[in-house]
Amino acid sequence: MKNIKKTLISLTAITVITACNNSRDKADGYGNFEATEITVSAENTGKLMSFNIHEGSVVAYNELIGHIDTIPLYLKKEHLLVQKDVIKARSKGVLSQINVLQAKLKTANINKTRIENLIIDNAGTQKQLDDIDGEIAVLKNSIRSVEIQNAPVINELKSIDVQIQLRDDQIKKSRIQNPIEGTVLSCLLYTS
Repeated sequence: MKNIKKTLISLTAITVITACNNSRDKADGYGNFEATEITVSAENTGKLMSFNIHEGSVVAYNELIGHIDTIPLYLKKEHLLVQKDVIKARSKGVLSQINVLQAKLKTANINKTRIENLIIDNAGTQKQLDDIDGEIAVLKNSIRSVEIQNAPVINELKSIDVQIQLRDDQIKKSRIQNPIEGTVLSCLLYTS
């Protein structure tokens, strides 16, 4: 019986050792593992001010993971806002000229009516009427001329507005945000 016990223990030990030894060569599972890879990069250039992510981090959708220095963009935007104020002041100057000319035109039309009434009563002359008609024509042409001068000013304002929108877009693109929820597989930072 002692021999049987020894033999049984020996066989069990050999079986356990052999069973464990064979599993090293075989995989625990088979198949294809797939991951959706997305490269998240900055949409703007500049100095990287913060980058709050590491390999293995789980990030949420639209999570802010870093940002680029926006001070130069902000200062350019402030400069554009000052330029816009200067252009608006110039436009107000042009518009005030139009208001002055329109007031003169209104007065000239009143004088024309008076002269026409004087001519009806034989107290005025045709020359007076011709003079006031000429003055009215000059005032109307002056108003048109000033309005034409204001058109480029308005176009400058539109151009400044577009440049401000461009700076706002660049400031927005200085934020580095995660486009989907997921796990960070690797982080690569390149300096230029």
